[in-house]
Amino acid sequence: MNHLNKRGQTLMRGLPSTLLHIHEAMEAARKADREHIGPPAIYAVISFDKGLWRFDPQSHLLKGWAKAYKNREDTSSLETELATEQVRMGLFKWPGHEGARAAEFSRSG
Repeated sequence: MNHLNKRGQTLMRGLPSTLLHIHEAMEAARKADREHIGPPAIYAVISFDKGLWRFDPQSHLLKGWAKAYKNREDTSSLETELATEQVRMGLFKWPGHEGARAAEFSRSG
């Protein structure tokens, strides 16, 4: 949470910067406690109107952004249509959830 707060992460941030901030926060957590926190297998992306998707944390796109923004305080330059489209191209449907919507998951159980 400290890293997300440091980056100014809010609900109003776009998908590209949010994904980068989550990735950075996961890396910070792993560095702080390698015994209990391993590398993420996948990042889940839930969209209200488009359902459940997955994004590979080892993608070249995300690794490139992490390197490029490592020493920069501001990530607002990721709030562009190009960056959003780059993320969309890296999203994959979660097997078994084709056509599912995020609202349906809260009712299952």
